Amino acid sequence: MKLLLMASALFFASATYAQEAPTDPAPVPGQAATSTDKAGTQPDDFRCLRHTGSIITASRNQRDETHARGKPVKPRCAPVAGRSWSREDIERTGVTDLGTALRMLDPAVH
Repeated sequence: MKLLLMASALFFASATYAQEAPTDPAPVPGQAATSTDKAGTQPDDFRCLRHTGSIITASRNQRDETHARGKPVKPRCAPVAGRSWSREDIERTGVTDLGTALRMLDPAVH
């Protein structure tokens, strides 16, 4: 029984590493194309998560703001995968159902 469990765990673990990295999706209708900065994403981008359960990104952003000395500083993106949309983005779809609005914003949402 242990051998079967270990073999299946090894099989599924190797399958997760064999997946290809996702390519950039097609642009969402109604969303303007944005240029990217050095890090590859802008804080306005829906893939840039600035607020997570971790205090690491929040402390980095706070440290950057204190060391800026009056210069405007863009918050850093958290080094995690995910997407987020603002309330305005969801309301802009014109749909009253949240699930439908999310599917309109990102077809990958089922």
